[in-house]
Amino acid sequence: MGNYREFIKDKKRIVIKIGSSSLMHEQTGRLDLLKIEKLVRILIDIKNDQWELIKTPEKLDYIFDQKHNVKQMLEDYTSNRIIPSQRDSFRKFADINTLMTRLEQSRYLEYTVENINSRWYMIAIVPQSYDKNGHIAAILMLFRDITEEKLRELKYQHQLKAAAQQAEKANVAKTDFLRRMSHDIRTPMNAIVGFSQLMLRHYKNPDKVRNYAEKIVVSSQNLLSLINDVLDMSKIESGKTTLNLCDVNLADIINETDNIIRPQAKKKNQTFVVKSDGVEYCCINADKLRLSQILINILSNAVKYTEEGGNITFEIKEIKVTNPQIVKYKFIISDNGIGMSEEYLKDIFKPFTREETSLTDAVQGTGLGM
Repeated sequence: MGNYREFIKDKKRIVIKIGSSSLMHEQTGRLDLLKIEKLVRILIDIKNDQWELIKTPEKLDYIFDQKHNVKQMLEDYTSNRIIPSQRDSFRKFADINTLMTRLEQSRYLEYTVENINSRWYMIAIVPQSYDKNGHIAAILMLFRDITEEKLRELKYQHQLKAAAQQAEKANVAKTDFLRRMSHDIRTPMNAIVGFSQLMLRHYKNPDKVRNYAEKIVVSSQNLLSLINDVLDMSKIESGKTTLNLCDVNLADIINETDNIIRPQAKKKNQTFVVKSDGVEYCCINADKLRLSQILINILSNAVKYTEEGGNITFEIKEIKVTNPQIVKYKFIISDNGIGMSEEYLKDIFKPFTREETSLTDAVQGTGLGM
């Protein structure tokens, strides 16, 4: 083939220099595509509507029909090789008149397409010669397989999109959380302020003062629980949560949990039953605070989402194991409340989320308990 290629038409000769690294470098400052071995190169004579395959891997020879003129060749490639969704846009790009107009302004054009075999190609077009009036007489069309690069790019874009969607979802959830949190914090705060004013007003009535003080304690505990939830979530997200293991008595944890949950259940006329039959070992090594939080959070939800007069059962079972140094416990909490849908189970442990239904809208909650 040599370093030059010729078109001869009606005794006119157009000499095209190929294989020159200086040409594309001078024209575009881009990578010298001509040095790439596995590159399909088509030389197009604009004036004479002629084209020729300069170099192509043998397995790709069948793609281009040498009997067609330039327009037919491009249409044949578009219709038979490019995926349907990209055909119209490529036709607009590869229109010869459009290409000539654009090449007058830019001396390098490129386009990326996917073919029917799921391979991606970067198609580059550069002017190769000009007539005596300075108009483009011939162009070189280069096809380079960029499938591996494109797949990496698409994977990266997918990851970015997924991350952006996750961040947006988290922002929406946190915004909704702050809305609910502001309401949930305001409720006990208003109670504390209100009952404090009533205590000052009826300070000579011990019974009323005691009643108001008890309600202030309950509201303070609710407020402290909300604040602890937020602080705990902050620690979890920053990876600073630690377990403080120590020797504790399981019976003490159960009794303390009962003391907190039973008054809540009593206010709603609910039946709260604790079963611990069959528990032999009570002295364990555990993080008492975390274990208590888990049990109280779940039981509080049971009370919260069970209607007046409902039933809640808290059962502790000891599971026998062969190792005498290890003991396993199963905590079973059941109720006849509103429950949750099967679809929501996959989101149950996500922060700032809770299932929103007509039944849960009236119940205060931040979505941090679980």
